[in-house]
Amino acid sequence: MKPFIIIIAVILALAAISGAGYYVYRQITDLTEQNSALQADVSQLKKSPILKSDQSNTAQPTTDPNYRSEKGIQVSVTTPRRAAVVKSPLTVAGEIPGSWSFEALFTIRLIDAQGNIVGESPASIQGDWMTDQAMPFTGKIEFTKFSSQTGTLVLLRSNPSGLAENNDTVVVPIRFN
Repeated sequence: MKPFIIIIAVILALAAISGAGYYVYRQITDLTEQNSALQADVSQLKKSPILKSDQSNTAQPTTDPNYRSEKGIQVSVTTPRRAAVVKSPLTVAGEIPGSWSFEALFTIRLIDAQGNIVGESPASIQGDWMTDQAMPFTGKIEFTKFSSQTGTLVLLRSNPSGLAENNDTVVVPIRFN
């Protein structure tokens, strides 16, 4: 009977060690995926007009509220307009596909020309967020400090999976008051 108990104890110990090893492996995999997603975000920010200096940001105010996301999704930002002068608190409004949000929320971010995040806030969809149809949204960002006269408003698609391939952004050039 004793050899049987020893064999069972060894099997249970091996199962516990295997389970702990798998848990650690999943944690490392999740962190690696999150790191990849963050690196993709940084890479995309470097490609966008967000990090251009004041002298190179020559966007002119326009009444056209339509933008295409990095992945070609049609988005409308009615407030603020492209290259508009903004002040705090900044109200952001427009229309995006409901599926761009998670539980009717997505992030809006203000970034100055040096790449500093000036403000960030959730925006909310008014309507069905579980649709690909354009739905109205609003959000408000409060900010106090900025180190340049120009910057960008960035709309970030909600990505609860953390997978880089699900990231998407819309960039609206703005000017600070």
